[in-house]
Amino acid sequence: MSAGEESETGGTIAARLGEIQLALRDARLEGWLLYDHRGQNGIAVRALGLEHVAPMRRFFYWVPADGMPALIAHAIDVESFGELPGDELRYDAWGSLRAQLERTLPRRGAIAMEHQDIGGNPDLSRVDAGTVELVRSYGPRVVSSADLVNRFLAPWSAAQRASHARTLAKLVEVDAELVAMLATQRTPLESEIRARADEAIRTRGLVLGHPTIVTSARHARERHQRSGERDRRIVPRDVVLIELVAREDQRSTPFAHRGIVLAMDEVTREAASTFAAARGAREAAIDLVRERARRGARLLGFEVDEHARAVLARTGDAGHVAHRTGHHLGRVPFSGEGCTFDAFEIHDTREVLPGLAWSVHPGVYREELGVRASASVMRERDDVVVLDPGQDAIRVVARGGT
Repeated sequence: MSAGEESETGGTIAARLGEIQLALRDARLEGWLLYDHRGQNGIAVRALGLEHVAPMRRFFYWVPADGMPALIAHAIDVESFGELPGDELRYDAWGSLRAQLERTLPRRGAIAMEHQDIGGNPDLSRVDAGTVELVRSYGPRVVSSADLVNRFLAPWSAAQRASHARTLAKLVEVDAELVAMLATQRTPLESEIRARADEAIRTRGLVLGHPTIVTSARHARERHQRSGERDRRIVPRDVVLIELVAREDQRSTPFAHRGIVLAMDEVTREAASTFAAARGAREAAIDLVRERARRGARLLGFEVDEHARAVLARTGDAGHVAHRTGHHLGRVPFSGEGCTFDAFEIHDTREVLPGLAWSVHPGVYREELGVRASASVMRERDDVVVLDPGQDAIRVVARGGT
C-alpha cells in the first residue's frame, strides 16, 4: 500500500508517519498499535482516516518505531481500507489472526495503545481489556497512547479553526434567539427553552453534541437535567444556565461550546458574587496558559485545574466545585482525546500544547443556584487566542409578555 493523502485534520498516520516514528523512538516505545472493532475506538478510526469506512471485523494497524507499518485486517474487509502505508496482512479464521499478530508484534519492550491503566482516563480507554490481554500475551508491555494522541491527533488544523469560528457565530445567534424567547414568556418550562435551542441549532445545519442543557435555580446542581418529571418553570429572580454544544456536519469538524448565564429580571447579590468567583477562576486558568506559553514553559492539564480551584478556595468556594475546569474541543463532545484541564475527575498529565483548543468553564454550585463562567481559547506557539471571551457578568433578561 502507498501513503495516502493528508486528511482534513492534517493528523493522519499516513501524513505524519515520519514524525510519529521519531516521537516513538524519543519515548523509547517499540511502536503504536491501533485497534478497532465496529467503531469502539474512534481514535484509531480518525487516525487512519476511516470515518466513512465500516469494517465489520476487528483490525490492527501497527506503526513501529522503525520500519514500515502493517495493517492486519480480515480478508473480507481489507479492500475497504484504501491506501495506507505499509504491509497488508490478511486473516480469516481466529488462528490466522493470532499468527499475524505473532508475526508482527515485538516480543519485548513497550507499545502504545488506546488504553489507560486502572481506569485513569475513560475517554482514552477505547481498547477492551481482552484485546489488551491478547496483545500482552505476545510479550510486549502495553502503555497508554495518550501523549501521542494529544500531540498528533488533537491539535486543530486551519480548516478546523475556521469551522469552529463559523459554528460559534451560529451559536451566538441561537443565544440571542433564546434570550428573546425568555423575554417574552413569563414562566416557560426548562424543556421548552431546550426544545427551542435544539431546533435552532439543527435549523442552522449543525450537529448537536447532546441535547442542550437548560437548568435553573437548584436544578443547576444537576447539570445534565433534561426534561420530564423534574422539569421546572423559570420564574423571576431565577439564574438560568444554558449550554450550547454543536459542530458542522462535516468530517473532522470540532465542537464549539457556548455557556450562557442569565438572571430573570434582576441579579441577586448572591448570584453576582457567585459568578464573580467563577469568572475569577476562569481568568486565572487562561492567564496561566498564556503565561507559560509566552515563557515557552511546560504546562500539564491538571495544573490548570488546580490553579483555578485554588482561586475558588480563596473565595470560600472549594466545596462548591462539581467538575473539572475545562475540556478539549474536538470531534467528540467533551473530548478527552486532547489534554483536559482536570485534576478533579481524572489527573490529566498531558501537556498543554500549541494547536489545542479548550472550553474553559469553572463552575460554582450552591444550594439554590449554580453558575459556570465559560470561555473558549486556543493555545498558539507563544500565546493564547481567546475564541469566545464569555461573559464578564450575569446577563439580565427583563421580561414582559404573558
